[in-house]
Amino acid sequence: MSCIQEILEGIEKGCYFDSHYVTDLMIRDHSDEYLCMAKDINTKENLTLRLHQQIGNKIAKLEGALVKRQDGQSWSLNIHGNSGSCALWKRI
Repeated sequence: MSCIQEILEGIEKGCYFDSHYVTDLMIRDHSDEYLCMAKDINTKENLTLRLHQQIGNKIAKLEGALVKRQDGQSWSLNIHGNSGSCALWKRI
């Protein structure tokens, strides 16, 4: 099981979360898997952005099984402490 699935399964059903939350937990609790994902991305430019897009894509692949995408966006802090929008999800 990927750490992304493990993180999602740890969210209480019916609760809302965003992709920044999943990224933060990956960095904090699953840093080896986070770094391995980064290593597999073939780019030297915008690596962080591409990695975080990939994390979002992996969350999206679990739509219908563990999560449901919500209309609109979430506004939260990214890993740099900057406010920004990202996908809003509901754990189902």
